[in-house]
Amino acid sequence: MKAPRGQNFLYQPNWQQRVAEAVAPAGTRLPALAEIGGGPGGLTRWRAPRAERFWVIESDPKLAQGLRERFGTGLIEADVLTVDFTALAAGAPLIVAGNLPYYITSPILLHLFHHAAAIAGAVLMVQREVADRMLAVPGGRAFGFSSIRIRSGTM
Repeated sequence: MKAPRGQNFLYQPNWQQRVAEAVAPAGTRLPALAEIGGGPGGLTRWRAPRAERFWVIESDPKLAQGLRERFGTGLIEADVLTVDFTALAAGAPLIVAGNLPYYITSPILLHLFHHAAAIAGAVLMVQREVADRMLAVPGGRAFGFSSIRIRSGTM
């Protein structure tokens, strides 16, 4: 399946399971979990059973239809940048997980920072180049505006 928005989908079941374990070890039940970009549902199938309340956010209509057919309820068919994570949390500790598309990683992080008071934790996969910029130290080649903003929490 071609990824229309710069996404990279994870298809290997052993890696899908390892990523799910990073969010919540097997047997763990989180109070609330929101998955950004369910794509074809590979990670969703591992994450959904680990939460009392689970949502998968998908903006692509074709991918959303596939998720709806596989998982039924809990689908939010919308642009992640319009989702009110504070309302989703409804006072419960909300965990956010996702394999973020390269082209909109920074806007998503900014949006999550806006809802930081409602988010108890986040497990996010980003492209190596983005991670390098986020973790860069002053004077390093990758250091720049993103590095400063992520360190200050003002993304």
